[in-house]
Amino acid sequence: MRGYNKKLGEWGEELASRFLIEKGFDKIDSNWHKQVGEIDLIFEKDEEIIFVEVKTRTNCNFGFPEESITVSKRQKIRKVIELYMMEGDIELIPRFDVVVVELKGLQPHFTHYESLEL
Repeated sequence: MRGYNKKLGEWGEELASRFLIEKGFDKIDSNWHKQVGEIDLIFEKDEEIIFVEVKTRTNCNFGFPEESITVSKRQKIRKVIELYMMEGDIELIPRFDVVVVELKGLQPHFTHYESLEL
């Protein structure tokens, strides 16, 4: 089951990446990780650097995907974003978004939550 979930997550990240590119975002990086955590996708748009957490689901049996971003998960993401900004000497305005990819039927459904609090 773990291998399935990993493949599902990778596929969801690829779909989310295409979705954001179609919305005019420029992709900078993906799966950037440090010991404290990982950022799924990193984009740039309108002088902002956007750090994106992707949640992919085929059903909501275990709750809504966006609910899985707990306080501790947000703290880890904040630390990773700070490291990325420092290491890259980034001067763009940072932003945190979540893209939920729901895979029901033949067409994926996307929900994009912009500028979330960390």
